[in-house]
Amino acid sequence: MGFERYRVFIRDDPRFGPTFERVSRQPSWVVKLAVAAALLVVVVPIVVLVTAALLVAAVVFAVGSVVARVLGWFSVGRSMPAQRERAGEDGRENVRVIRG
Repeated sequence: MGFERYRVFIRDDPRFGPTFERVSRQPSWVVKLAVAAALLVVVVPIVVLVTAALLVAAVVFAVGSVVARVLGWFSVGRSMPAQRERAGEDGRENVRVIRG
């Protein structure tokens, strides 16, 4: 009932009526092909853009990791704390342990 009212309105409209009639007379495979083509036109660029963005993000992350590692070599103890093992300690300082 809902769409039928609009279908009659569109069919009787002098601007959209002929186009609506022409489209509604097409075989179903033509409509399916047109919808598939429209989806490809919309979906393919989105997939390409997302893939490119992920690739750029991965490259930036890798380059940033290498730069951080190299800077860590030249600034000992400033940018990244050294991971050292003390005998009998786990590396925590100024920590109060509450045992219950």
